[in-house]
Amino acid sequence: MRKIVICGLVMLSACLSVPAIAVADEVERIPITFPEIKSPELPPVFFTHEKHMEYVERLKGDCTSCHVETEEGMSPDFLHIKKQPADKQVAYIHAACTDCHAKANAGPRLVECRTCHDRQVAQAQAQ
Repeated sequence: MRKIVICGLVMLSACLSVPAIAVADEVERIPITFPEIKSPELPPVFFTHEKHMEYVERLKGDCTSCHVETEEGMSPDFLHIKKQPADKQVAYIHAACTDCHAKANAGPRLVECRTCHDRQVAQAQAQ
């Protein structure tokens, strides 16, 4: 019995030593590359397109909820961010994202910076 308990504790400690990101992060994450922001305080944002599409479907939306439709098809750019003045683009993207999160009653709000600007996720994506 003692060997079983010791074996169980060893296995538990091995599982707990595995970084959470390696176990939980099996989805594709897309980097937000525009507007380009170099901030020593906050890491870049990587988001899950698939998870966001679930929200859009739940809200009975379509791809134009986030993307601009062009003659060539759906633009990979987020809404009209490039049409915003350079000094307003960060505020625009924060407002657009958090407004959608509020409508979906899901996801982080503007005051929860580290939910999107996650250092562990950014480090894992850099590898």
